[in-house]
Formats: sequence, structure tokens, C-alpha cells
Amino acid sequence: MRPNHPSLPCFAFALVLGALAGCVKAAPGPASSAPLAVDPRCAEPGPCPRSQSHAPASSVDAIATSDSGPAESAGVRFGRFRLSMTGRALEDIARQLPQPSEGLPSARRPGGFAQKQLIRVGQTHLFSADVTDDGAYVLAVSDAEAQVRVYDARGALVSRFPVKGFTQFAGGSFAFYPGAGRPRVLAANEQGIALYDGLSGEWLSTLCDQPTFQLRLVLEKRLLIANLSDLRTQSSRLAFFEVLPEPGLVELGQLESQERIDGYDLSDDGRLLAMSTYPSNSVQLLNLSTPSLLWAVEGPKYVRPVDISPDGRLVAAGGDLLLVYDAQDASRRAELKGYGNNLHEIRFLDRDGELATTSYDGALRIVSVDKEKPALRLVQTLRHGGKANVYAIVVRNGGDEILTSSGDKTIRRFSRKAR
Repeated sequence: MRPNHPSLPCFAFALVLGALAGCVKAAPGPASSAPLAVDPRCAEPGPCPRSQSHAPASSVDAIATSDSGPAESAGVRFGRFRLSMTGRALEDIARQLPQPSEGLPSARRPGGFAQKQLIRVGQTHLFSADVTDDGAYVLAVSDAEAQVRVYDARGALVSRFPVKGFTQFAGGSFAFYPGAGRPRVLAANEQGIALYDGLSGEWLSTLCDQPTFQLRLVLEKRLLIANLSDLRTQSSRLAFFEVLPEPGLVELGQLESQERIDGYDLSDDGRLLAMSTYPSNSVQLLNLSTPSLLWAVEGPKYVRPVDISPDGRLVAAGGDLLLVYDAQDASRRAELKGYGNNLHEIRFLDRDGELATTSYDGALRIVSVDKEKPALRLVQTLRHGGKANVYAIVVRNGGDEILTSSGDKTIRRFSRKAR
């Protein structure tokens, strides 16, 4: 049985959109129980994390596909979007990054994945996880516990602390701030984006004071995209921030959408933005440098996660099944069925076309992509406990290491086996 709504992050509060102002480097600062229920999607007791109420869905045909409109003082309108860039272009950041090496041919890739580490967190609804750039620390966040946990590389708990505005099943978004050394944690919720010391739990600074729905680090973690969604109007605003070496964010611009954005990703060249949107249940691909809407197609049922391949040729989207589209022609697509419940996350592993998915049926799946057809083939299924939801995917070491979190109360690390 599946719910009548998409599987997406959600909050128990309505976020109010406002113009982002002053979201730059901030100076350092000083140091309820919900009724239990069983949601047919979650396979975990308690209120289903990240579920929202939805307005009646509309057809994907209702999406405007007009070309770029005239420039306005508040930005450029195109279709149902408005782009306002006030800082350096995203492409400029991408051009400064090291050029990625090509993936090994499929026949020469190493073997499948095997579990290398198990961290018993002891909390359900582990919807968020991350690893520091140097691999020294692991982040784990549970909606049920409503606290941030940090573990060392051996799996020993080194800190546990609350976050302002983060309450049980209220939702949020968490990640390690880029960089090695002492871990720092980005925490986003209705109170904005804040920075915490990962070892002491001390609040360090507020980086942005606008309510934030999701965070995603892209372009080798040089760019942070923050999603602000207004649940009253089912609309969204994406804010683009350059991530400073010293903790801080500089706003570069915003993209406003008349629909709510549930999932999003930016291509490695900083040009293409893929999104899943509600209520049209669509997958859309934008060219931010033009700017223009390249295509909008109906996505899989309950579509939420999206990801762009490292070479920019493919766009993956997940709902009740996995769909992969040709970025140049969305009519060329491949699908993979057989999921016991909806997908939560998708990540391409390398430039060779392999990707990983997590889903609410207890599994991490490795999928091979033939880019020329395109075609999908299930390569490996790795299990968490039972059918508990599997949430986060963190990809490291060029796609040879994957970390996942699950409602079975564990964090698991998988490494690729050499043949």
C-alpha cells in the first residue's frame, strides 16, 4: 500500500517565503511528543517523517514552456520561473574546479559493494547522514530524537546536541560544513541556516535567517543551494550561496518557482538545474545560463529525488520507480521497476553511469546505466534491517564508498570490492 502523496521531506510548520537579505558571513555567537501511528510508506512507528498535505495535483501539461521573457529589475522571467542573479555566475565557480577524470570502462570497473562498517545509532527515522571530507567523522540525525549525533571514524559517539528550532518530527536539513579538521555542522530549519561545532555542540553563528526547507552542496561543495518552500501557496524559492573557506555564505542569486520544488540538482558545469515539482508531479530541466526551460515531463508517481550525471548527459528521478532521461531529449528514457516502496534518494557514483538509490523497502540498490540507449540494469541490492526506510546516500572516494542511514537505527558504510 502506498500513500496518496509524494515521498518528500516535509515539516510540521508552514514556511513563509521572504526575500533573502544579509545572508553573508556571520560573526560567531555564544555558546514534545507526537502520537504514535503507522504510516504505510514509512514502515516505522511514529509520524511519517517529511510528509506534507497537498493540494489537488494538476497535469504536467499545465506547465508553461515559454522562452525567456524580458529582463526585469527583479530578474528574468521564463515560463513559471524567475531567476535573479546578483553575484558571480555559477559557471565561474564550476570553471575553477579541477577537471574530473573519466570513469573506467564498465568492463574494467572493480567488483560490487560489501558492507564495511555498521554504526548502531539506536534511533529510528535516521533521515540525515553525512561524512566529513577527510572521513574522520560521521553525522547522524533522527527525526524521532531531534538531536544531532557525531561519531568518529571507528563508530564511537563523540557528541550529541540539540539544534535551535529542531523538534521531534518537525524536520530539518543537516550536513557537515566543507573542510577537514574540527567538524562543523550546517543545520537548517524554520529558524534559518546555523553553524554548530560538531564536537562541543556549541552554536557558532547564524549564516542565514530565512526559513529553509532543504540544503544541497554541489560543485565540490563550493556552492550551497537552499530550498525555501511556502506550503500555503505550494511555491518555492531556491537560493544559491557561495561557500567560503572560513565559515560563511555569500548569496549569489535566487530562482523563484510557481510550483513547490521537492528535489533538485545542479550539473557539474554550473549550467543545468534539474528539479522535481509539485503539484504537476513533473521533472524539469533548466538552463540557468540562458536562462530557459529546456523540458518538462511527467515524472514517476510520487517523484521527489533527482540527480544529474557528472557529465551532464543524464537526469535521474525517483518515485515509485526509477526513471533516467537523456538531458538533450527527455523522450529518450529508461525505467527500472521492482521497488517495494518509494525512492528516497538517488546519486550517480561516477562518470561511467553507475548510480545508487535508497528506498522505503529497506534497500540500497546499485544500478548500471547504458548511456547510449539509454537502459538500466540492477547490479546489486544491499539490505538494511527488514523493510525499514533507507534514507541518505553519501558518495565518497570517486564512487567507491557509500554511506547510508536507515529506520533500522543504523548507519552503514559500503565499499567497492576489487575483483
